[in-house]
Amino acid sequence: MKPILLLIATIITTSASIACSCGPQGKLDRKSVQYAEAVFVGTVVETYVDSTKHLRYLVFEVTESLKGTTNGELVTITTAASSAACGISAKMKESWYIYALTNFPANSLLEVDICGRSTRLSQLDLHGDYSRQYVKTRKRNYRKKYARFKKDRRLLKRMRLV
Repeated sequence: MKPILLLIATIITTSASIACSCGPQGKLDRKSVQYAEAVFVGTVVETYVDSTKHLRYLVFEVTESLKGTTNGELVTITTAASSAACGISAKMKESWYIYALTNFPANSLLEVDICGRSTRLSQLDLHGDYSRQYVKTRKRNYRKKYARFKKDRRLLKRMRLV
């Protein structure tokens, strides 16, 4: 009886610990820009979840087009519905830097995940009962991602993709 309980506990623990894991981001270069279908800064104007497909759809209004879009255009992006499945968690009226790829040949939808170059540009909301270490880590990560966005934007403009 004990071996069976141990086996069940192992299976439950293992399945619960599977989550999104990302590798380091490389530098942006011409080859990686060619793979991007759309690169822009935009504001979330609509969000909805398709629970049958486990996808979140985010509609952005483009405020700064860097590749493949025009200013003022509404662009729909897909991402996993959960951050554990590498989906981004964008909220209404947040400003984001989106670096979207096409999930081809499966479909022609633009897709992002937390392992890509996309990052939130809106101010972090760290109000609440968070530990000092958590707040410090979140702020440091935000500064790194924002600095990477600024470098990407300069490079994209130099490549004359605007």
